Amino acid sequence: MKKEEPITVSARNEVQLAVMSEKIKNIESNVSDIKTSISGLQHSIDDGYAKKAELEDVRADVRSVQSQISWAVKIVLGVVITGVLGLLYANR
Repeated sequence: MKKEEPITVSARNEVQLAVMSEKIKNIESNVSDIKTSISGLQHSIDDGYAKKAELEDVRADVRSVQSQISWAVKIVLGVVITGVLGLLYANR
């Protein structure tokens, strides 16, 4: 039988270095995948939710519509009241 030679310190260091290098490559790959996932989530969030500036425009539009509705209600009430008063005085 052939006698095996003991592993030298430098050979062991080379093996450990190769193993660590492979682990680092795996970690870098995982970090890259995580960055890609985060980027995708950011795009999803940007597409799915309104920004504060966009909400300000909507609020201004809602205020404008509320004001116009308020004036429309006042005009309609004025016309109805005027019509009722006109009928009351016309029948006298």
